[in-house]
Amino acid sequence: MALRSRIGALLICVVALGGCSTTVAVKARFPANNAQAAELKRVAVAGFGGPEGDYFAYALEAMLSNAEFDGRRYFSLVGSGARDVPPDRAVEFGRRVGAEGVYSGMLREADFEDYPYEERTSRCVEKNAEGKCVRKEVLVKPCVRREFNMDVVVSLAEVRTGEVVYSARKSGDTSASWCRGDIQPYSDSDMMDGVLNRILAEIRPDIAPYNKVLQATVIEKTDGLSEGDAARFKAAVKLADNGNIGDACRQWDELKAANPNHPGAVYNVGVCAEANGDFDGALALYEQASRLSLKPDSDIAESIARAKNLIAARQELRRLKAKGKRG
Repeated sequence: MALRSRIGALLICVVALGGCSTTVAVKARFPANNAQAAELKRVAVAGFGGPEGDYFAYALEAMLSNAEFDGRRYFSLVGSGARDVPPDRAVEFGRRVGAEGVYSGMLREADFEDYPYEERTSRCVEKNAEGKCVRKEVLVKPCVRREFNMDVVVSLAEVRTGEVVYSARKSGDTSASWCRGDIQPYSDSDMMDGVLNRILAEIRPDIAPYNKVLQATVIEKTDGLSEGDAARFKAAVKLADNGNIGDACRQWDELKAANPNHPGAVYNVGVCAEANGDFDGALALYEQASRLSLKPDSDIAESIARAKNLIAARQELRRLKAKGKRG
C-alpha cells in the first residue's frame, strides 16, 4: 500500500490493563445527531426563561458563533443579544431578523446548595516516659460541600414553518469541598462555567456536523512470524511509536506481502489505511484479520465497528450535502 504523505496521524501511548499500547490517530467526520437542526445554519437566539436565562443564552450564542466543521464556521448568527424576546415570541423574532432557525428555552435550575460536615482528627497531647501516647485530643474542623446543579431545556424552531425541530433537556452538576482555614478550591463562577461548558459540549454534536479524532490501536504480537520478520515487525511498531508512521506502514506493507495470512500484519496495514482516510479498505483488512485470528481479538472487533461507523457517517454526510444542493 502506498501511503500518501497527507496521512495526518499521531501516535500516543495509552496505559491500559495490558500495558502501554501504540495507537494511531484517525481524523473522523460525523453528521449532526439531529439532521433537521443541522440544516438551519442562519440562526438566532431568543430569550431563555429562568433567573439565569440570560447567562445561558449568551453562552449559547457564543458556542453557535464559534462552532466549526472542517475548519470553517458552520452557523451564521443574526439578531444577537435579544434577551428580552420571550420563548413564546421566538419564531416571530426569527422572522424579523431573517433567521432560518431560532433557539429558545428555559433554564430550569442553576442553583448552589451547601452541605455542612465535620472533619475529625486526633493528636497526641500527652506521652509517658517511654514516649507512648497516653492521651489524645480530638480536633473537629467545620467543613462544607458546595454543590452546583444546572438543568436547561433548549429548543430550536424552524422559522418558515414554526415547527420545533430540536428539543433537548440537558443537565449537569459539580461540587467542591473545603474546611475552615482552607481556600475554596474552585470559585462559584468556575463551577458554573464548568457545568455550562459541558452542557454546551453535549448540545454541539446534536445540531451540527463535527470533527473528531479517534484512536486505532496497533497490534504488536508477532506470533507465527519467522525470527527475521518478527524483528522487522517489532521495528515497525517502534517506528510508529516514535511517530514515523510512513516508514512503519511501508514495513507492514512488505511484511503483509511476505506473510499474507498473518493477522497482525494484515490488521496494521488496515490501521494505516484508516489513518489515511481509506475506511473501506481498512474495513476489508480488519475483517480479513479477524478471519485469520485464532481467537477473538478485542482490538480487531473494535476497529471493525469503528470503520463501519466511519463509512456510515461519510455516507450520511454525502447524502445531506446532496440534499442541500437539491434544496
